[in-house]
Amino acid sequence: MEEYNRQQRMLNERLVHTKSIFQLRESDIRQQITAAELDLNQLEAQINTSEKRFKLVKQRAENYQKVKDAGHISTLEANSILEQELSLKSELQSFQRSKINQINRIEQLETQLSLLPEERQSEIFQIEASLSDLVQRIAQLQAQQAHIVKATKSGIISNLQIKEGQQTNNQTLLMTILPDSSKLQAHLLVPVRAAGFIT
Repeated sequence: MEEYNRQQRMLNERLVHTKSIFQLRESDIRQQITAAELDLNQLEAQINTSEKRFKLVKQRAENYQKVKDAGHISTLEANSILEQELSLKSELQSFQRSKINQINRIEQLETQLSLLPEERQSEIFQIEASLSDLVQRIAQLQAQQAHIVKATKSGIISNLQIKEGQQTNNQTLLMTILPDSSKLQAHLLVPVRAAGFIT
């Protein structure tokens, strides 16, 4: 019985701990989503800036090409602005890849968050089922340990056949009850030497 009670305490503690763990997980996922959304906003701002810079450098590269074709600047100077254009294009593509990754991460976190209540309910259900089973076993054990037998009539016990803690079955005679309305008579066998002490 003591072992069952210990298991019951452990399951109750596990139930409380599980609920607490899922609350912490939910809070953590929500914080990650918030942080990822902030990062996404920053990336979008960086992409916006990069697109403007890329547009300007591309236009300048086209102008440099015209001036170079007219023979007013060297190929080296024209290539320098072309390198800037390629560098900005690479930077812009990198930001766009990061944005896609960040969007995917937010979607994954939102999926985790949406599945969390079902996971929580499933785990809590398993613990509660184990707890219910244990409570039922404790109740059965308690029922086996003690069973109250009520007499059909009031009276005085005249012939007790069992002792406390003794196991019995339905056919065992436990005692004889003399009804209250009956007179109790006793037949005593007393040795002659003790007859003088009876009053």
